[in-house]
Amino acid sequence: MISRVASWFSAVGFASVGLPAQLTQSSLAGPTTLPAYYDDVRDVLVCWGVSGSTVSGMWEFDGANWAFLTTSFNPLHSGKSVAFDRGRGVLVVVDQFYGDTWEWDGANLVNVGPAPVVPLANQWLPNSYNFHVAYHETRQRVMLFSESFYEWDGASWRPVLSANTPPVIATPFGPTFYRYGGMTYDARLDKMVLCGRIHSLPNSPVETKSWEWDPATGWVEYPASGPLTGGAVWFDEHRGVVLKARTINSNGYHGVYYRDTSRAWVQLQSTDFDVFSGCYDRNANRFFFATQTGIGILHDVHPAAFGSHAPGCTPASPWNLTLSQPGTRAWIGRTFAVEVGTPSTLALLAMGFSDQLFQSVQLPFDLTAAGLTGCSLNVAPDAIAFGAGSAGSAAFALAIPNGVGLLGTTFFQQGFALAPGANPAGLVATDSVRATVGRFQ
Repeated sequence: MISRVASWFSAVGFASVGLPAQLTQSSLAGPTTLPAYYDDVRDVLVCWGVSGSTVSGMWEFDGANWAFLTTSFNPLHSGKSVAFDRGRGVLVVVDQFYGDTWEWDGANLVNVGPAPVVPLANQWLPNSYNFHVAYHETRQRVMLFSESFYEWDGASWRPVLSANTPPVIATPFGPTFYRYGGMTYDARLDKMVLCGRIHSLPNSPVETKSWEWDPATGWVEYPASGPLTGGAVWFDEHRGVVLKARTINSNGYHGVYYRDTSRAWVQLQSTDFDVFSGCYDRNANRFFFATQTGIGILHDVHPAAFGSHAPGCTPASPWNLTLSQPGTRAWIGRTFAVEVGTPSTLALLAMGFSDQLFQSVQLPFDLTAAGLTGCSLNVAPDAIAFGAGSAGSAAFALAIPNGVGLLGTTFFQQGFALAPGANPAGLVATDSVRATVGRFQ
């Protein structure tokens, strides 16, 4: 049946022709601001408003309007590090200049305690070179790298003990140091990733190695790969990879790279603009960054969408249709993989191009008469695949042809799980999903 599904996709037809760049830049009009972080719980962009080099306050953009928030905080001086604590819905700001930790919940700005203390031997280091922060999804903590490794529990910074020591910042060459290229959380690997470094001595080469951390293994160093230095780093929720931008080699080349499964940095696309710093919007899979004239937005020309469509049963079935991994979306030339939750050893996956009509049958179609009480068929079953259940789910994988004619194609999926006793048919439907074929690079 999988081959039948593959032929269903191939039948759409495609042509092998050249394509323009997949990532594109647009701009956001508004006050002179620097993007600070994206609150994906409230779905708003929060920025530091500036006038020259003086902070004028915090601003918020909800997708349509700008709102001024407060003038009571000066986050723009050197030594600020910010991360959004998604589990608690607050921005965490580590103020290295004054040694404080602040939290912003969208309404209140509170000084919640001291920042981690920099080791005495390293206190001569420039403040902005000390701290990197990022949110760890599994631990639900903001993690901080600064020679030592810490996590924020909402009340204090606690040292995180590891099987080995973190990468060094201070060096034995006198008052010199390493500057690291940024840290982010890789949701696919469930690890923190620290990207690249450069020594403060004049004419020092860029070290394009990377480091990973997890609680079981500790810090692991990976060989150099690049070339890249400087710029922003974030985890692309749709591709399931770490991206790094403003990557510049000795020829002044700009671009965006992704970190592949071998831990090597691979060019995603060249660019003619810099992405120094900014924040990632996981809801819309886009990156906001500062430009000389305002705020730039880096986003896909052909995204691979995957999202909810319609309920499958009332009351809702406890079994869901989900992506197997971040990044296993319907990208051309790659494998599209989903899982159907099932309490037994069998599940079905229906796939089709329509959610309105299948042959002469109007959709959605009530399946109560077939024994699936309160359930409906939401998608045209142009193709059906069967999957064996294991550990509570059945996996389905489909190779998407590398054809540009598929770009933008919308299709629908719905899973059916074998559930004896749930209804007369012993079969329940998942909610359906809507997906779009996109381009990875």
